[in-house]
Amino acid sequence: MTEPKPDSYDDSFHGSPLFQVFTDCAKELRSFLTRRLGCAEVAADLVQDTYIRLATRPDPDVHDNPRALVFRVAANLATDHSRKQRLRDVYDGGNLDDVAVSSPEPPPDAELAAQQEHALLKEAIEQLPDKRRTVFLLRMAQGLPYDQIADRIGISVSAVEKHMTKAIVHCRTYVAQRHGSPDE
Repeated sequence: MTEPKPDSYDDSFHGSPLFQVFTDCAKELRSFLTRRLGCAEVAADLVQDTYIRLATRPDPDVHDNPRALVFRVAANLATDHSRKQRLRDVYDGGNLDDVAVSSPEPPPDAELAAQQEHALLKEAIEQLPDKRRTVFLLRMAQGLPYDQIADRIGISVSAVEKHMTKAIVHCRTYVAQRHGSPDE
């Protein structure tokens, strides 16, 4: 870090005891800020901000303890910086590297569970009585409405509804009992 250039402000500051104290303790001030903030680059910036604050004060000659003033200004700047950083952390969207992008593919464990559930469903359907299995497959696999199923098999729509209800209950119960589903 380069120290602030003395010629960038009014000469009244450069001849003051405050300026002398600042230049005498600039390295110590940087160490203080580095310890407090944990970052040497930010500390160097705040040393320069401290210089600017001190140089723009209306009364650079009137101070009981100029060293305490230099460190107080630096400490206040460090506190302000920390507050701003906390706010940035709260409201910042974060780092793109930290964002988990979901895949359109299901996770491997979900895919395995779906395969197991599908196998159990096939077993459950195989256990249905012939007419009930036919009604169920015509509705679920082919998407036929109840009235077409009734015409095709030669039963009433009401009977189709009853077969579907019993088939669904059987399949759900079968899968839940063997798969450990919370729907039991």
